Amino acid sequence: MKNFSRFFFILLFSSCQILHKKPPLFSTEKNDIIIYANVQTGKGLSNSFNLKTKIILSKDSLLIQAYPIMGLSLGEVIVNNERIYINKKITNTLDSIDTKTLDPAFELKAFINSIVQLQLEKDSIFYNNNYLSSVFTDYKYVPPIFLPSKIIYSEKNTINEEELLKKTIYLDYKSVKYDYRE
Repeated sequence: MKNFSRFFFILLFSSCQILHKKPPLFSTEKNDIIIYANVQTGKGLSNSFNLKTKIILSKDSLLIQAYPIMGLSLGEVIVNNERIYINKKITNTLDSIDTKTLDPAFELKAFINSIVQLQLEKDSIFYNNNYLSSVFTDYKYVPPIFLPSKIIYSEKNTINEEELLKKTIYLDYKSVKYDYRE
């Protein structure tokens, strides 16, 4: 009887959804750059929002994972040449956006290479598409690369483009790791 009950519980739990892990949407490759940073949106107590992030720059994709203070994953954003996937872990939903609708000439590798600098060439880099205007500025050296510590962006209003509300994201980098897996 004990063997039957053990078999029953093993069978029950092995088919239970709690124990099944979904395959990840993003798998890391060798030669990825992994960046850990604290992100703050806005200034002041009422407009400020703080998150811990893990950013993985890969040769063909970009992953941004967001965590509040306690370490519970809020979600992740995955960007490649074709789509932007937004995986909201709290609501267990996955949304996607076609990158060609945002910017017909978008290429992820060129975008990353323009923002991440091996040598400090410019302190401000501008990026615009059909919906967003942004400035990556205040570059800091985080060995072995230079990264922006402030991103100023504004959403383009299709009704009245003169009324652009600028928002700021502040980045405080903790570490950059270059994954040398063979």
